[in-house]
Amino acid sequence: MASLFVVVLALFAAAAASPSRIIGGNPTRIENYPSVVQVESLNFGIFWTHSCAGSILNSIFILSAAHCFSGTAYAPENRRIRAGATNLESGGVIVHIAQEINHPSYGLNGNDGDISVVRLSSALILTPNNPSIAVGSIVAAGSTMFGNMPVTKVGWGITEIGGEFAPQLQEARVVVVDRQLCAFRYSSLSSAPEVTENMFCAGTATADACDGDGGAPVFFTNIVVGVVSWGNGCLQPGFPGVNTAVSNYTPWIMAVTAAN
Repeated sequence: MASLFVVVLALFAAAAASPSRIIGGNPTRIENYPSVVQVESLNFGIFWTHSCAGSILNSIFILSAAHCFSGTAYAPENRRIRAGATNLESGGVIVHIAQEINHPSYGLNGNDGDISVVRLSSALILTPNNPSIAVGSIVAAGSTMFGNMPVTKVGWGITEIGGEFAPQLQEARVVVVDRQLCAFRYSSLSSAPEVTENMFCAGTATADACDGDGGAPVFFTNIVVGVVSWGNGCLQPGFPGVNTAVSNYTPWIMAVTAAN
């Protein structure tokens, strides 16, 4: 069994951040975020394309969003991950999916429980000599996300509304939005799911995740505190992106990786 990932306890304090743009955004390299992976989907049984993202828990488990590993057309053999690659659908190491373990609450209440622990069909090789593939650290259970806290979103999602996926990994510094305020705003939309206590909102008017960033980690310093989940489009005024709060699921994540 691969060694367990590290769980880090962080004492959070509210702080302001200067936003940067992710749509049209700021390129970075995988060496800066070596725990981040691409999730690719098989289309028409012929070719693989980018669909989501995730982060490495240990050599055989990936953390992502349940919506990336569900649906009527989903099957494990139609998903694979690409680790250690800066560029979209190119380079790195490819490993196929053996099993998705979506949180049991997913699908029972809107987008609540949108988190998945994904078991790989073979182990990633983790060595100190490879700076592009590494285990990430997840937040300790019970940690709280405060409004105005600076967080970083990364991914290969679209770089402009209606555009294509980013050819290179992107990063953006955004801020957490007060959950009650965010929930109130979303409640004004008749078609929007509930923003529950298992979620937090983060973004700015000019910076946020978008299509293709689902399942990607949200970092506070180098700690995974969120998983990109859903939103009201992208960069809609007053409606920041909604993320799964990892701290509410840390015990479940540890139990799943230990049992499988």
